[in-house]
Amino acid sequence: MVDGVEPRRKAGKRFARRKFFRLVKNVSVLSLCVLSLYYFSQSQFFALKRIDVRGLAKQNRDEVVRVSGLSLGMNYFRLDIQQAEERLRSLPLIEQVEVRKSFPNTVIIDIKEREPHALLCVNGGFWVIDKKGYCLERLSGTLGLPVITGLVPDSLTPGQRVSRKQLLKAVLAALDGEVQYYLSEINMNSEDNLIAYSRGGVPILLGTAERLPDKLRLSVSFIKTMGEAKIDYIDIRAVEAPAVKYHDSEFKDGEKIFSVP
Repeated sequence: MVDGVEPRRKAGKRFARRKFFRLVKNVSVLSLCVLSLYYFSQSQFFALKRIDVRGLAKQNRDEVVRVSGLSLGMNYFRLDIQQAEERLRSLPLIEQVEVRKSFPNTVIIDIKEREPHALLCVNGGFWVIDKKGYCLERLSGTLGLPVITGLVPDSLTPGQRVSRKQLLKAVLAALDGEVQYYLSEINMNSEDNLIAYSRGGVPILLGTAERLPDKLRLSVSFIKTMGEAKIDYIDIRAVEAPAVKYHDSEFKDGEKIFSVP
């Protein structure tokens, strides 16, 4: 019995040694592969070689890249995409931004810029705002956009909303399409008595913001059909019964009431 046990014990030890050496070999190979992969990932092959900025119309590309914090030569695997997006959102003209990597050495920056939609007049100065009420910049030239007056802003800081009032939201939504072309101003001094002015200076009495898009579209249709030369004002506080006051006595009392089906 003793003679049979000893050979089995030696055989077991040999097997254990072979198993241990195999494990060491596999670990060594794996470690070598990991190290090789790491050093390869840090090589110039993965150095950032191209930053592709898309969607720019008003902003300077170099400024956008600078603000993003990205630069050529940075390691592809160490790029912080989320941080770059957060930095770019600080630019007042940017509405949406997406930064993504393109293997092995390119970054793509997709930008949607805010579009000028109206001008806000405050203390004799004009600020450009977009359709959502974000301030873009102080106007230094001319844009030919409708002017909003009578609003006390919460902020005039570029990139922030000028006001969170629902009335401003309604006015900006209504200033769309050809309405922008025919109107020069909307006065928001009284929420119950909004007044707009045509490009020719004709007052348009709007009343409240209820059905404001319909009121403005109907006003534009009157201006296009009748012209502005003979009109004193348009009263469209009631959409179902708009009235146009004329300079002359073409109508009995100088005013014509229109019915809207």
